[in-house]
Amino acid sequence: MLAWLLESSTTGIFGRSLFGAHTNRHSAWFRTRGVKREVQTRNQERRADIVATWWGGQKTHIEVKVGDEQFKKIFET
Repeated sequence: MLAWLLESSTTGIFGRSLFGAHTNRHSAWFRTRGVKREVQTRNQERRADIVATWWGGQKTHIEVKVGDEQFKKIFET
């Protein structure tokens, strides 16, 4: 659902409210060029839950945790 919400936002307001509230970037910068789910790492040992590519070209890796306390693997991903 989060991936869909980010990808379907045409204004970028949703992305900015989650990830850019403390930046000087305009909401339009947080429109996505694409959102991918379950993206494998280069060595294919881990998967990133969500990777959002913003209009500005930067990417954000979003790790979704519900009841999983193995935080060490986040940094590896």
